[in-house]
Amino acid sequence: MGNATIVRDQCTSCPSNCATCNANVCLFCFAGYLYYQGACISSCPAAFTPADGSCSKCPSNCQSCSSPSVCNLCSFNFAVVNGGCTPYCQNSIQLASSTSNVCNVSCSSSCLFCYGPSSTQCTACHSNSYLSNGICSSTCLASSYLSQNTCLNCPRQCNTCLNSTSCLTCAVGYYFSIGSCYRICPPYTFSNIITLNCDSCAANCLRCTNALTCFECD
Repeated sequence: MGNATIVRDQCTSCPSNCATCNANVCLFCFAGYLYYQGACISSCPAAFTPADGSCSKCPSNCQSCSSPSVCNLCSFNFAVVNGGCTPYCQNSIQLASSTSNVCNVSCSSSCLFCYGPSSTQCTACHSNSYLSNGICSSTCLASSYLSQNTCLNCPRQCNTCLNSTSCLTCAVGYYFSIGSCYRICPPYTFSNIITLNCDSCAANCLRCTNALTCFECD
């Protein structure tokens, strides 16, 4: 049985958007949904990122990340440094005020704001340039996307992406399905090693090795 579970010898529907469950506890979500705290949701909440079909916590003091270890956007008064979040005030560099992101040190000419004097320590850029890992450049890398004048890294499972939740192409070892990338394709689909997509199984087939070979029916 596909999206139902047996409770006291009776079949009970799984939670919403859940493909398989055990006693109303979701085990696997339908394609296009992410597992988070026992539920299946369409997008991860703030400070969480999609990772292998579920929502994983971003690094400490991070608002948006591309993987559990790589932050894209830090909380106020923190800057992205080597994937983590470091306070602006470091190495004797002090903030002009408690409510400002401007440091009282001369920034590199390529930076609008910074947390240090190097051109790799920018926290905001001049118009017509975009922030990417502390550097201001005219374009974003192919593996990143533009959000509020900042180049943010795509989720680790994406090769290219539209935003933090929608992949366009997948990284090596992942298969594409409805804007998401999976190491193991969701129920009702199989991993097509030629197209690198999660293609549909035959009708009423929960798990299959290809479009013609089903090994578990719903």
